[in-house]
Amino acid sequence: MKFPVYLAQLASAVLDKQAFTLIELLQVESSKSKELLRDVANPSRPALQGFRGSVESPWDDIAIAHLQVVLKAEGRDFGAAYKEQAKLIVDVLKWFQSQTSWFLPVLYRVLDDLRELAARADEDVMLQGGPSKQADSLEDAARIIGNCFSSCMTDRTNPVGVSRKWGTYYIAGLALKCYFRISKTFLSKNIIRAIDANSDTLPPLTQYPRSHQVTWRYYIALLDFLGENYDKAERGFVSTFYSCPMRARRNKELALNYLIPIRLLKGILPSRKLLNRFPNLEMLYRPFGDAIRKGDIKEFDARLAWAETRLVEAGVYLTVERAREVCLSRLFRKTWRALSKPDPLTRVPISSFQAALKISGLDISQEEVECLLANMIYKGYMRGYLSHGTGILVLSKQDPFPSLLTRRDPAPM
Repeated sequence: MKFPVYLAQLASAVLDKQAFTLIELLQVESSKSKELLRDVANPSRPALQGFRGSVESPWDDIAIAHLQVVLKAEGRDFGAAYKEQAKLIVDVLKWFQSQTSWFLPVLYRVLDDLRELAARADEDVMLQGGPSKQADSLEDAARIIGNCFSSCMTDRTNPVGVSRKWGTYYIAGLALKCYFRISKTFLSKNIIRAIDANSDTLPPLTQYPRSHQVTWRYYIALLDFLGENYDKAERGFVSTFYSCPMRARRNKELALNYLIPIRLLKGILPSRKLLNRFPNLEMLYRPFGDAIRKGDIKEFDARLAWAETRLVEAGVYLTVERAREVCLSRLFRKTWRALSKPDPLTRVPISSFQAALKISGLDISQEEVECLLANMIYKGYMRGYLSHGTGILVLSKQDPFPSLLTRRDPAPM
């Protein structure tokens, strides 16, 4: 495709508001972009300056910038490609201020490309190394995406049906993806505050496309998870899991990756039927569930050591490690039940728990066992008190091992 033909198609698509044609013309990896690069004899910026003014501004500059992006990306110079895409979006955003929601799919596409190019640019910088180079393209992309987010959210000129506000949650999701990628999740607060402050002017979240809802709820749940607000995070991940269509297995797996550890803390073990649908999660989490079910501390510890690297990469190591207390409480409960035949005991020798721990592979002193039992009582896994002088654990007559669903940690980490 010759450059004048490309310009004509671009101008026609803008005039007729043909969003999907524009996506094909502006997407970095599209067949039209590759055809354009192949057929333009000299695609350099200086050689194309003569075409400025041949179509309505800023689409002449946008067209030139797009060809530079494709050229640099083809040459795997992702840093330069990102900078050209950033210039393109600056021009797009200025023009977008006077437009309606018809252009949103195009904006999504060019912003997705911006984020992808930024990620590749940062990867190249990290591979090359050097003290003078910084991998800051994704952070800059997040800033540009934030400007687009503001343009959508603050649209006060267009009626609701065609408002740019309909792009708010999609673009917010893109910004959050960047913040998580660069490990600056604290910046997410700016996006959340802005949406909360304008909630009365935005359409309800439930009226947005389901994919926008799912992405937003997932990241909010993830922020709650990182803040150890597990009850709220659990509700968010449950909503995410059931809102994803059946074909979106990867998205469902992402939600379960956090939901399963949260529920392990409550003693809710994933069913075999569920894990069978997600082999990666089955390999990771089934042994933990089996160890908790049996109260097998030795197996739990061995599995934790084996899976440490993967759990750290998934961001769930500390949560799964805390589930060790659930495994320990199961072991103590099984010990108490074994001794409570035919009648429930309320006075159990601490040495009995010490013996159970030794059988499970944890050979520790009676004083250390007392510390474990005291911690279990303090954190609500057991009801009772310790008699140090007599070496006895005195348990409550009423529900000595309460349900973990009602337990509240008095000292969350």
